[in-house]
Amino acid sequence: MGASVQIAATLLWLAWRIAAQCQPSSLIAARTRSIRVAVSSTSSVPESDLRRAFQKKCRNVILNHDPSRADYALEPIARTNPLDGERPRYRFTLFNRAGNAIYSTLPHKFSNAVDNICNPLAQSTADSTVKITDASEPNSPLSVSGDVSFHQEFSANIEATQRHLNITITNVSNKLILAYEVSIDAKPDVGAGINHVARTDYFFNGILARGAHETISDPARFVESTLPDHRPTGSRAIFRVVFVEFADGLKFGSSNWGSRFIQSTRPKPGEDSGNAECIPQFA
Repeated sequence: MGASVQIAATLLWLAWRIAAQCQPSSLIAARTRSIRVAVSSTSSVPESDLRRAFQKKCRNVILNHDPSRADYALEPIARTNPLDGERPRYRFTLFNRAGNAIYSTLPHKFSNAVDNICNPLAQSTADSTVKITDASEPNSPLSVSGDVSFHQEFSANIEATQRHLNITITNVSNKLILAYEVSIDAKPDVGAGINHVARTDYFFNGILARGAHETISDPARFVESTLPDHRPTGSRAIFRVVFVEFADGLKFGSSNWGSRFIQSTRPKPGEDSGNAECIPQFA
């Protein structure tokens, strides 16, 4: 089992080395950032040996003893087994900030244990923020402000992106807004982007008054993509107003949602809505 883990770790290291030669300088810089690793109090490996080995194998790793000021935690255990001919085994386990074990290795050689731990630590991360740009049609009744932030993790030719929307829209028209549909097309310089569509219908629950604000959010989640050539393609965060329905019945723009779903919820002229209390009253 130890040999298979070592072979897998070696293949991962080779893939990372090959991919690193093709990556843009921005990602190479991300790989060389300092990574703080807290050494567990249960460690049975001399700290001086750990520091010398990590300084040689992965120089950007900084060891400390404070998990609250570390990116990862490491439990290095050295032990011998009489059934294994008293040969030492080094069990190194790497934990993330949530306390979950994300990697473990058990080779006979101390240098191999350090090498194997350096491989997952070689995974780079990058954080970026892109300011939102309004590309709506002229005289749009909604204005936008804010940005989209990205957290990315790179490993070999795989990239995982987590995004966060920090966007506020404002009713800049002189009318009350009953429903709207907007789209956000955003991506970082490298990797996967998002195409988020936000739809809100106030018909049964309030109204977006003149000058009122509303925040657009989206549950943060990771999206993985492959990076065959690792070339940056340019970042963007483009906002568009697709459709708006005003309280007086007038509309701005058009969409399938606006023409189908919205209209199916509105009472036809002379038709009883079935619940007078749910029909908003406008001053």
